[in-house]
Amino acid sequence: FFNNEGGAANSFHEGWFYPGDLGRFDNEGFLFLEGRSKDIIIRGGINIYPHEIEATLISYQAVFDAAVVGVPSSEFGEEVVAFVVGDPQINALRRFLAEKLAAYKVPKTILILDSLPKNDLGKVDTKTLKLVAQKSS
Repeated sequence: FFNNEGGAANSFHEGWFYPGDLGRFDNEGFLFLEGRSKDIIIRGGINIYPHEIEATLISYQAVFDAAVVGVPSSEFGEEVVAFVVGDPQINALRRFLAEKLAAYKVPKTILILDSLPKNDLGKVDTKTLKLVAQKSS
């Protein structure tokens, strides 16, 4: 953690490095990575994992890529905002999500982009998406 001693102090405990990855084991003992702890959206005191919503969005026929972020909300702490690449009809996509997800996980806002912004490592740039989401709110 170059020039970030606090980051290093928060990530190392008793000689072990904790990257903040979240996972779960299924009934057969297989480990599934669910995301990172820093990406959790806390809406009304409930933890929401963007990966679950993104996977649901991508399973919709007219969505080719998706990213989900949390943005500040005075009412719930954070709100769910989805970015999709594709040509979905938003109302049909909302109905699809309402059938597949708990109501509190359905994005308040869905924005369509030509492509998702990526960082130098090719990962989705969630910081940029959060800025875009806050401007559109």
